[in-house]
Amino acid sequence: MWLPNRLSRDYVEGVKSFIQVAKEHLRWDNKTRCPCRDCQNARFNDLLTIERHLIRFGFSRSYQKWIFHGEEHESQPNEQNDIGVDIEIVDATDADILNEVVDALNDACGHKDNDINLEESTTHGKFDYLLGEANKELNLGTLKRYVRNKARPEGSIVEAYIVNEALMFCSMYLTGIETRFNRSERNEDRFEDRVQGCLSIFSQQARPLGSRQHLQFSKEELTKAHWYIMNNCPELRPYLDEHTKELERTSSHNLEKRQEQEFPKWLADRMKALRVKQSPEATDELYSLACGPDNRVHTYMGCIVNGVRFHTKDRDDRRITQNSGICVSGEHDGEEIDFYGVLSNVVVLNYVLGYKVILFKCTWFDTNQKKKRIKHDYNFTTIQVTSTWYDNDPFILATQAQQVFYLDDYKNGHNWKVVQKVNHRHMWDVPERDTNIEIDEELCGGSDEEAYQDNESHELNWFVEQDDGFEFQRSDRLNIDPEVVNDNVLILENMNDNDDNFICDDIEEEDETLDDYANENEMWLSSDSESESD
Repeated sequence: MWLPNRLSRDYVEGVKSFIQVAKEHLRWDNKTRCPCRDCQNARFNDLLTIERHLIRFGFSRSYQKWIFHGEEHESQPNEQNDIGVDIEIVDATDADILNEVVDALNDACGHKDNDINLEESTTHGKFDYLLGEANKELNLGTLKRYVRNKARPEGSIVEAYIVNEALMFCSMYLTGIETRFNRSERNEDRFEDRVQGCLSIFSQQARPLGSRQHLQFSKEELTKAHWYIMNNCPELRPYLDEHTKELERTSSHNLEKRQEQEFPKWLADRMKALRVKQSPEATDELYSLACGPDNRVHTYMGCIVNGVRFHTKDRDDRRITQNSGICVSGEHDGEEIDFYGVLSNVVVLNYVLGYKVILFKCTWFDTNQKKKRIKHDYNFTTIQVTSTWYDNDPFILATQAQQVFYLDDYKNGHNWKVVQKVNHRHMWDVPERDTNIEIDEELCGGSDEEAYQDNESHELNWFVEQDDGFEFQRSDRLNIDPEVVNDNVLILENMNDNDDNFICDDIEEEDETLDDYANENEMWLSSDSESESD
């Protein structure tokens, strides 16, 4: 008997019924085999212990015929376990092991059946999800479902597989139909709910994510956001320079602050005057930008920019993943540095005529080098995340953000994070070519004339002027009879007799060692003969 909940009344009553049957098959010491999962019919226990084991561990899955407790045994091959007890051969598959794990989970969670419901289970939802994924079949299960003729399963699988491959190949050449090759990517950044413009700030490749929330900005926040947009719009640079010159005529004191306060109104008056004159300079986009945004903004919990997914810090805190790290380049005390922070909110400003601008509202970590709140250890950059700065300048354009990840720094403590920059999939940081660089034609050898290219081949005729009486002979070797020349002789003829330091490695020198050795032996023999004669 296998019930999912061993604490249920039915299971307890079944155990008691089994104990009553087991009383008739006791040994002389009032003990019998325990069929629990722990004992596996290999240990003998009393009835009280067996009842406790069955409640705690449950019945063994491999013990399907109760041959040790009164059930008749059919003849089939048996084998013995390690202690010499005959047991029935029952294959324990992965499904049986998984079912035992499910039973244990049901006992812990109090489930009454084996159905895994993620909505009802909150505490053990993750574990239930993993069990549900374990029950799913992989590609082999997909191939098994192709079988229609069970007598020839391999042929059914091969036929269906070939059909799928053929359809996949044909789908590569279909147009106007969504296939796996032309469908939009998961991190698609096209934002259709806006009017596309020619200005860079109105043509950002970004798409907000999540539900839209309505929020009303304060006058200070709206002014900060609007000024950041205008200050980072390249098309407004001529107007900014013109306004700067007008301010310098009056006074150069606190020029940046005065321009931040006066430029929006100056640009609005300028565009309205040009609009009245119907000047082509006052385009719809410049006029919309000069009028300013609406204080009723839309906020989101995420955004996709250039194929990269960003989430706010509040959303990341509820997940095990991290997508809220922000890095952007900027100036601090006249130096170019990297600002590190986290994404607090995704803000969409609405302008007149349907134009929209997506901004990131960030919280910047204080990485002041003078305060030693940033460390560079070889290729690792570590920052302190306990303090912030630039709280009055939190906005950046969505396209300016670069995603980074913050890892725990076990060396410096929990208040420090290691900044990890990564290269995203299907994205390459290719350096752009500067087309504004002027090339010196004289140094590069360039000219306005086109390079001459002769596409036809011609036979060249060479003419040699010769004096009268000179007989011309061919300079090749066709008119010379071959002659065999010894290589040593040729080398000796070419050698310079005056050069005493010349060494010819091709001529073998005689080894004088044998001659010296022979002379010494002759002298030794002659000396021996003279001594004998004496």
